Amino acid sequence: MKKKILFIMFNLAGGGAEKVLVDILQHFDYNQYDVELALIKRKGVYLSDIPKNVIIRTLFNRFTAQLGFKLLKYFNIHFVNKLIIQHKIKDRYHAIISFMEGYPLVVHSYLAEQAEVNISWVHTDLFTYHRTKHLSIYGDKMEKACYDKMDKLVFVSKDSCSQFDKLFDINVPKTVIYNPIPKDSIIQSANNTHVEKKKFVIGNVARFVEVKKLDRLMRVAKRLKDDHYDIEFWLIGEGVLKNDLIKLQKQLGLEDYVFFKGFKKPAYPYIKQFDLLLITSLTEGFPLVVCEALCLGVPICSTRVTGSIEILDNGNFGILTDHDDDSIYNAVKQLLDNRNQLQYYHEKSLERSAMFDIDKAMEEIYALF
Repeated sequence: MKKKILFIMFNLAGGGAEKVLVDILQHFDYNQYDVELALIKRKGVYLSDIPKNVIIRTLFNRFTAQLGFKLLKYFNIHFVNKLIIQHKIKDRYHAIISFMEGYPLVVHSYLAEQAEVNISWVHTDLFTYHRTKHLSIYGDKMEKACYDKMDKLVFVSKDSCSQFDKLFDINVPKTVIYNPIPKDSIIQSANNTHVEKKKFVIGNVARFVEVKKLDRLMRVAKRLKDDHYDIEFWLIGEGVLKNDLIKLQKQLGLEDYVFFKGFKKPAYPYIKQFDLLLITSLTEGFPLVVCEALCLGVPICSTRVTGSIEILDNGNFGILTDHDDDSIYNAVKQLLDNRNQLQYYHEKSLERSAMFDIDKAMEEIYALF
């Protein structure tokens, strides 16, 4: 008899965690499992990529989401959300998996009694950037109560797990499973489409949100332009800070130096054209674009964030910098001035990509159930 599994996600917008979930669902063994996906909001660029084997359930419409989550945030009132969710999800499951921090975890807490095994995924360093802190007026206390209802917690890196332990004292078994990376598919997709470039390209693929600190990238670009480096910066993605970044681009006079390429699906043909991937984030869990760049042999320069430190083996497979503008600028300038070093990190990227084995990762996921 097949095991019945329910995943819970906020939506399928163009973020790394959403892409990882799609990759997992595309590689699931549907001969052994019946899989459902509950979306708090049914929207996002990856909706069309969900396999037909997966039943998609929509939990909220715009009105009920606004009402329920505002009551939760400002008054810690749960009954509206709980009533809506338990009306929509009545079945029992072998396992329920909230695949992201925040609201998916809260939704999961209402359904925990309907599963034999409850599992929640943590994709980021919550200690450094506790973005879910304001889910309700009770903050950490309410969030901890939700995690306490889980049977297992999964982290995308060892560092994200150790950082979590600094924030929450939770006696729930924890495990680390690196994101499944479909290396062969990434390489094939990158080769299927040609993207033209005319200059040396420093690129980033990200959602344009505060934690990505793309303003740092802009300021570094300004300094390199002033130093007369004949290069381009490509930003792949969209997000709430796009207008702010465009305004900064104009203020710094970077209209002919930093280019917004929009959201690309897939982004692999663009990543392949990067001569350097530059990550300027405040924090990351297991940055997907770093893994994709490794598969394509792209040299990587990243701020010291949990995921990058682990993936790059503390700097053995890429450059790690401190979080100030000077450190990022000096690291990039050193690479621009030493193309032999760039070639070295190209080779190190290809070497490190051997760590990605999607079949092994899927076996680790099945073992959770």
